[in-house]
Amino acid sequence: MKWLIILVIALIASVLLALLATQEPGYVLITYQGWKLETSLTLVVVALVVGLALFYYTIRSLVGVVAVPGRLGAWRHNKREVRAETALNSGIMLLFEGDWKRAEKQLIKHVKQSHLPQLNYLGAARAAQELGAFERRDEHLNQAAKIAGTSSVVVGLTQARLQLEHQQYEQALASLETLYHTAPKHPPVLRLLVQLYRQLQDWQRLEDLLPALERHQVFNHDERQQLQHDCYSQLLTQYAEQHDYNTLQQLWRRLPKSMHRDVGVVQHYVEILIKLGQQDDAEQLLRSTLQKQWHSDLLALYGRVKASKGQAQLTHAEQWLSSHRNDPQLLLALGRICISNQLWGKAKEYLQQAADSGQQEAFSLLAEVSDRLGDKALAEEYCRKGVKLLN
Repeated sequence: MKWLIILVIALIASVLLALLATQEPGYVLITYQGWKLETSLTLVVVALVVGLALFYYTIRSLVGVVAVPGRLGAWRHNKREVRAETALNSGIMLLFEGDWKRAEKQLIKHVKQSHLPQLNYLGAARAAQELGAFERRDEHLNQAAKIAGTSSVVVGLTQARLQLEHQQYEQALASLETLYHTAPKHPPVLRLLVQLYRQLQDWQRLEDLLPALERHQVFNHDERQQLQHDCYSQLLTQYAEQHDYNTLQQLWRRLPKSMHRDVGVVQHYVEILIKLGQQDDAEQLLRSTLQKQWHSDLLALYGRVKASKGQAQLTHAEQWLSSHRNDPQLLLALGRICISNQLWGKAKEYLQQAADSGQQEAFSLLAEVSDRLGDKALAEEYCRKGVKLLN
């Protein structure tokens, strides 16, 4: 289109020039040191145009010849870039296919000409990991880290993930702690730390991380609750194994309020208190919790606590009858508390009500009470009924 326009303009100019020359050819006289040149103005104009055109195309040709090496170099460079991009695409596809050996080879083949060499090295590291070539994996990761402009977080995360997959927990811990100091708000870094602490069962470090997880909303509410539940349950167990009751109490006091309402955590802590012989503290905690949050598991546990003031424990439990009269777990708990206080007749009354409500466990306790009261036949009958319910 461009040349067509130029040709049309040239034809129009030629016609106009021919018409002008026919009407008024003009006259030009040039003298120089005795020489004279006489010609028409039209011929001079044509000669000038032709001369300028020849001069322009001569210069353009010379410039083109001079630029040949540069153009050839650019062509070669573009060709290398195309090869590098093709190799990268091929390597990524091979990664998805699981052809690790060919993927690593393709990703490294033209990495020096790649626009995204860090992606080549990270992909090659993954392939080397799958091949079990951990030294090559680390070398690829080191190369990725050296590239200018590469995000150290991206490389570090890839390295930590690969180390975790290979169960290199010490190396993964070093990588992630470095990342945490570099990017303390980065959600994937925090998630990987949680995963690692769980695998290492390092519940103390996980507890230290909990505020950051909540502050940066790394997990949703249910996930955070489950994480806190697991963390504090394990910490309670570890502290209990140290038989240091003061330290255990300090741990309980620093638990978030939500964990004080977590039935599983409360139950676990009470069971620890009972094992440590802290029956009164267990009774007090269960009583205060049940007053706020009625739960059958906690109620069953309350019946097993043997407080030093057994009568007061019984009085508190009986007060609950006004609002939970037909609760079989409460009746069973009352029966247990009466047994602990050797109130056999009262225990039999509560346990019989619990048995009538379908509490199988009540029959074995009724057998115990009947035996205490000297009624061996009734004790055997209760045992048979309990066995029958089990079947």
